[in-house]
Amino acid sequence: MISSCSAAQGGAVSSAGVLSCTNTAFTDCIAIDGGGARVSIGRATFDKCVFKKCSAQQGGALWLAQGVARIFGDSKITSCTAISTGGGVHVEGSRTQLSVQSSTDGLFVSDTDVYGCSSGLDGGFLFVGIQDAENTGETVIGVAAVGRTNVTNCRATRGGGAFAAKGLLNVSLCVVHACEAPRGGALLADGQFSNTTIFDTTFTACFASIG
Repeated sequence: MISSCSAAQGGAVSSAGVLSCTNTAFTDCIAIDGGGARVSIGRATFDKCVFKKCSAQQGGALWLAQGVARIFGDSKITSCTAISTGGGVHVEGSRTQLSVQSSTDGLFVSDTDVYGCSSGLDGGFLFVGIQDAENTGETVIGVAAVGRTNVTNCRATRGGGAFAAKGLLNVSLCVVHACEAPRGGALLADGQFSNTTIFDTTFTACFASIG
């Protein structure tokens, strides 16, 4: 168990290389970006891992930009919070801009339980955003795919109780229950580069003032 750690970037761990975590618990970790972990231009896997009560400005459990992160194997993200975006996970940009299916970079979540995560702005569980690449002026689009995952009791203040997508998002074979936000109780897809696909997913008891 990694507990009560803090840093500016990645409360427990910050990686720009190759990171592999198995049967690891991140608890009560705090950062500006990525309360539990921060991955930038690297590759990370989280197998049978737990993120619990981690918090950050962006990405309560995990912050990802221009790399790839995989969360799977009955992992759990519980009661993680963000002041701004992505109470569970914040994905800021990926190298591939074509589609979730063709992307080799981005966030890939499967066989995971998410419960009680919240953000002050967008994406109680997950925020998928965009960024302007340095020195090129090009827009780098965030990519995320979530499958066979239960998302329960997540909250956001401005859009997307469970998911908020300004980039590419694929949701399949998921159950989203009792999530809430003023706009998009379960999901908010918004912005010029937003492209969201939902397949065989159940939304129950989600609430929004609009949408």
